[in-house]
Amino acid sequence: MDDEEIRAKHEALLDRMCLEGWLSGYRYQDGRGFLLNWTPDGDWQAEHIKGLAKLYEVQQKQFDNFVTVPDGLADSLIWQKAVSKIAAHGPPLSKYELQFLFHVFVRWHS
Repeated sequence: MDDEEIRAKHEALLDRMCLEGWLSGYRYQDGRGFLLNWTPDGDWQAEHIKGLAKLYEVQQKQFDNFVTVPDGLADSLIWQKAVSKIAAHGPPLSKYELQFLFHVFVRWHS
């Protein structure tokens, strides 16, 4: 995938997060990347997933693009519910999109 294709995939998933009500919007800024406007529902969702990530001691590997979803966490009710909510707004998520969604919650939420 080239940079344009990656950005389009990211925007499509962020659009779905907006439809779900987790984001009120986002924008892309050169040199900084995506800047996200979280809603209270999005804050709640991100905090719960980040809490699970702490329990599973999730860490980003040096050469990986994303923080990966551990198997046990992937089976958790909180994660499965988040995935099903996003999936309701389009086609099933690819493995790449699932990893990106997790990364957004764990690394892009402040």
